[in-house]
Amino acid sequence: MGETINISTVANKISHEIFSVFHWTLHHRQEANYECVLPHHVSDTGKKKHAHPEDVIFHYFDPYLGKRIYLHTDLKSYSKSSIQKKKIREALHSLAWSVECAHLSGEWKDKFVTAKTEPYEVRGLLFVVNHDNKAQGEFTKHFKSIAKTNIPVAQSQILHVLSPERITDLYAVACDIKLEMQSKRLSANYRFFYPDLVLWKRHITDDERT
Repeated sequence: MGETINISTVANKISHEIFSVFHWTLHHRQEANYECVLPHHVSDTGKKKHAHPEDVIFHYFDPYLGKRIYLHTDLKSYSKSSIQKKKIREALHSLAWSVECAHLSGEWKDKFVTAKTEPYEVRGLLFVVNHDNKAQGEFTKHFKSIAKTNIPVAQSQILHVLSPERITDLYAVACDIKLEMQSKRLSANYRFFYPDLVLWKRHITDDERT
């Protein structure tokens, strides 16, 4: 399995084995590009960008913000030899532009927003798998060396990054939850309760499930 792995297969595997346990939903549209609407999105050679790639989108309702979060997700699978600072920087740059454009694109909204009257926010998620399991710490080392000023994140917009090590941690948590459910120590209708924080106020008292 290389960097050109079948994105749909990986997305569904991630959805079923990790994110579904955390009550994230995988959008049914996958690998659906959308038109670039910003004139400053040009290549190093000065060529205007015509479209942004869309691997997959995960979404969930945030009880603190009172709106749905759409995670415009770029799925990467690297071997040890292909985890390079330049590739990571390019992926973050592309993701930042994609999210910036998604906020303004009517085509993106028509394709991906599940409820047109519901408040929402678009964020970016770089999800990096090390498929040969030989690059412990390599991604994080390169990622930390990238200057934030080199990534064109628009004002008030957010990019999240999941390293191979963090994905392993999340997978372990998801497996623990599944085992607890299988042993009947945890109800299938389990919920996540958020802590009371000083700077945040919950807009709903619980998550949205019944």
